[in-house]
Amino acid sequence: MVGIGTVNPGAKLDIYKQAGSSGTTPQAGLRSTLIANVGTALNIAIDAYITRLTPMNVAVRATSVAGLRNYGVLSEAYGTHANYGIWSSGHDALNNYGIVASAYAGGSNIGVNGSAYGGSGYNYGVVGGASGINAWAGYFNGDVNVTGLVYDASDAMLKTNVQDMQGGLDVVMSLAPKNYSFLTEEYPQMNFPTGQQAGVLAEDLETVLPGLVKTAIQPAVLDSSGNVVTEQVEYSAVSYVGMIPYLVGAIQEQQATIAQLQDQINQCCASQGGGMVPDGNGNTGNTPQDQSDLQEERLLVQPNPFTDHTTVSYYVPKSGRVSLQVSNGDGRTLGTLLDEQADAGAYSYEWNTTQLTPGTYFCALLVDGNVVVKRAVKVAR
Repeated sequence: MVGIGTVNPGAKLDIYKQAGSSGTTPQAGLRSTLIANVGTALNIAIDAYITRLTPMNVAVRATSVAGLRNYGVLSEAYGTHANYGIWSSGHDALNNYGIVASAYAGGSNIGVNGSAYGGSGYNYGVVGGASGINAWAGYFNGDVNVTGLVYDASDAMLKTNVQDMQGGLDVVMSLAPKNYSFLTEEYPQMNFPTGQQAGVLAEDLETVLPGLVKTAIQPAVLDSSGNVVTEQVEYSAVSYVGMIPYLVGAIQEQQATIAQLQDQINQCCASQGGGMVPDGNGNTGNTPQDQSDLQEERLLVQPNPFTDHTTVSYYVPKSGRVSLQVSNGDGRTLGTLLDEQADAGAYSYEWNTTQLTPGTYFCALLVDGNVVVKRAVKVAR
């Protein structure tokens, strides 16, 4: 073993230096400079290599402590072609890490700090790529904060089989949003958020939109000897961003249905020679002479949403002809639940919906030309 600056070397090459207490010139314990010849294919200032079947191999370990600002590795690369400040790889083991960086116990800690600027082509602070089984270009345990915008590749030149979306409303109505809390004590290594959360269960979403569900793996945590501290966790992850187009489509379909029903109501009332007329907000009101009757009339669907059965309650302000009709989300009439002469009073109708598919429907109560419409939503069991 060779010691430089020390009489008790602890490694094949052990360098010890006591830096000066003042001055602005950087002081180094070890410096490597390589002046390469023009045309050389690959130049490496420091090449570290270790191989042996052991629990853990570290080719280079750099530690910096007790300073106002500490860097485990500070690397710069500049020139005219392709330059790498750090080029690191790990391979052929059960778990391989190209770079492991940690920062702790200080006033402010940054595990990895990436920045890029001044380039005439493009500037990327951090670039990550992954392919193969369970591949993720980035994997973060905990919250991710972005002060700018997040973009997805969406250029038309990158896509094929582009079609207008259909059935967005049916997809949305088939989703089952939940409130829940993460098992933070059972899975501390995953840094889940605490408190009540809102979202969907991956198992439920997979039955509706399987393309938005993907298997992920939380790697096992090992100690310095390679012993497993916490086991690997395999779980299902979902893409909430992928749901946005279906939400947009659902709103557009719903608005089209509302407009269509509004036209039907207007045509119905016009054919009766009076009754309901549209107000300035696009809702339906009544002519002044019938205002008192309209205020007493009501229609309720409870529960709503429902699965196989629900109750339609309605109030008839005075004796007259009563009709209860159902139409689908497109405004097409499916049938009449009842059509009868009724005395003034409250009524209810037990609606068996087992033959209907999950989706949005509309119940319309017509009493002597006056119309009340309520939305009814059936969900899957």
